Amino acid sequence: MLSRLIAIPFAIATIIFLILAIQNPDWGIYMAPPMVVLAIIYVLHPQIDWWWYQKHPPRMEAKGVHFLSQFSPYYQRLSEENKLKFRNRTMMIRLAKEFLSQADEKSVPEDARLIFAASQAQATFGLEDYLILDFEKVAVYPGPFPSPKYPELFHASETFEEETTNGYIFSLEHAMTGFMQSRQYYPVMLHEIFESLMQCNLDWNWPKIEGNNWSILEQISDFPTEALHQTINRPDFDPTATLLTYFLTFPEKFKAQQADLYAACADLLQQDPLSL
Repeated sequence: MLSRLIAIPFAIATIIFLILAIQNPDWGIYMAPPMVVLAIIYVLHPQIDWWWYQKHPPRMEAKGVHFLSQFSPYYQRLSEENKLKFRNRTMMIRLAKEFLSQADEKSVPEDARLIFAASQAQATFGLEDYLILDFEKVAVYPGPFPSPKYPELFHASETFEEETTNGYIFSLEHAMTGFMQSRQYYPVMLHEIFESLMQCNLDWNWPKIEGNNWSILEQISDFPTEALHQTINRPDFDPTATLLTYFLTFPEKFKAQQADLYAACADLLQQDPLSL
């Protein structure tokens, strides 16, 4: 990382002056300037490294590229130029989030980090501000879970808000199948990302389903309403987030069945998933 490279000459200078000071205490005063610089670099290293990554995004490993090529219909439809943009954004989102495992203190699997970042890159691909920095934590359970917000309901996903930070909680089982087989299993990560985007941008003209008519959602997807409710298993989830999830998951059917709603989603998200 750039901050470490910058710190190297100042660390070397500190060591040299320390050696000289051992032989002659008068050299001790010269240790102060490089040590002060090292302290500043330590405090500012997240900003320094982020600035560097913005100009030089980390390259996605071949394994990750293959994973997206195999399991993401959205990525498969992109032009070569937009595939590079998508990979770069996915890596930047991955860097911007703090991933937490809620099971046995194990680290979050790399595949889980990738599918979350790729899901957010997909949802925000047409937007200049694609990071959703107000939601920085991503917590993962192996399967459905209760939570302080819904202590009696085992559910697959939710967003949470705390005094110091906001974030997401996911069932890894549902998240993985929802990403890898998004036409057979509901992509809960994409759903929660849209819910967070809505919370961060309350003044946007979000498309609405008249009368919360769930039959419209059934027309543009392969998911019966009852199955969708069982998957989410929360009383408060917003059908608008589902509508936007289907916009990216079933674009052909969505456009054919609800052309006006499709146009509204495309205008809002500044992207048309059928022509990228």
